[in-house]
Amino acid sequence: MWTTPHCVLTLRLCGLAFDLKDGQKAEKDRSSDQKAAALTELPSLLELLGNCYFCGGCLIGPQFTTKRYLDFVSGVFKDRNTGEAPSTIVAAVERLACGITFLIVNQIGQAYFPNDSLHNGYLLTVPFWYRMVFIGMWGFFTCYKYLSVWLISEGSCVLAGITHNGTDAQGRDKWDGCKNVSIRIWNLRTSFGEIVHSFNINTNRWVLCYVYKRLRFVGNKLVSQACALAFLAMWHGHYSGYYHAFVLEFVVLFFETRLVELITRNAMLNKIVYETPVLQPGILVFKWLWCHILTGYCLMSFGLLTYTRFHSAFTAVYYWPHIVWYGWPLYSIVLFKLFPSKTDKKDRKNAAATTSAQEVTDTKNH
Repeated sequence: MWTTPHCVLTLRLCGLAFDLKDGQKAEKDRSSDQKAAALTELPSLLELLGNCYFCGGCLIGPQFTTKRYLDFVSGVFKDRNTGEAPSTIVAAVERLACGITFLIVNQIGQAYFPNDSLHNGYLLTVPFWYRMVFIGMWGFFTCYKYLSVWLISEGSCVLAGITHNGTDAQGRDKWDGCKNVSIRIWNLRTSFGEIVHSFNINTNRWVLCYVYKRLRFVGNKLVSQACALAFLAMWHGHYSGYYHAFVLEFVVLFFETRLVELITRNAMLNKIVYETPVLQPGILVFKWLWCHILTGYCLMSFGLLTYTRFHSAFTAVYYWPHIVWYGWPLYSIVLFKLFPSKTDKKDRKNAAATTSAQEVTDTKNH
């Protein structure tokens, strides 16, 4: 059986292999990420086992490099003046308290928004607008399940001291070296891109460093991103829901990136969306609702796992977000023509002026 500890261990050992390979490179040939994690010597068997089965990270994460673990056990994170490890109790209890709070919220919320209601026909008995609200609330409380266990696990890592990340400007110790959740960004997010920076941060960073960036030789960011997400899908398991969820993530991020490009390149749209103060509160609320409700929609195949169940859930809302996202390559052609960039307009004017001048010249010569 493929369980979460197997997932965690797989990434940890894959990362170790890459770090040892990077350690054989010349210093000048390593990227900044590789310089921070590269190992020039093979860890001992005891160090290897300690890293793989470290109590704070072997069940659910967070991911951290072997280099960080070796620094931790060798005393690098101790106070240089006193030679003692900084106090971790307050920081650890804070993360533990957040984790327990999120777990309580999850348990209460899932009692009112259970998984079964997504695919047992319940959604067909309620109005369409409430179906979307239900899906959004289900996603909200389901995500808190993951956030809670990551926060509790991170708290144990903080308590051990492995998350030490230097000091801030006031000289206070920072304990975000293995931070896996950004609570503020997650709850206030207004785009799907912010999910990547606030949810399962260390796994996303691992994939960025060990998969995405190492595909630079391909020369295409979209291909590298697709390969990274395909790796994540296979890493999670064999259920079709995993593959659908990560394909959908790729499509949604592509849609979001291109939509922002459309708005920012056109003077009129850019002024309306970003530079009109009276519209900003409404736009902000719309973006927040759009992101939070559709996070639940995107998560349904991941949470329900099998095609029969998640297809039933998507059918209840007629797959309309799929149509919006997957249809973008078709209708975006019209949108980019209706809302051209300043450069496009200048090019057309210059072309028209050149054509007119050429016609005048030809007339005179004739």
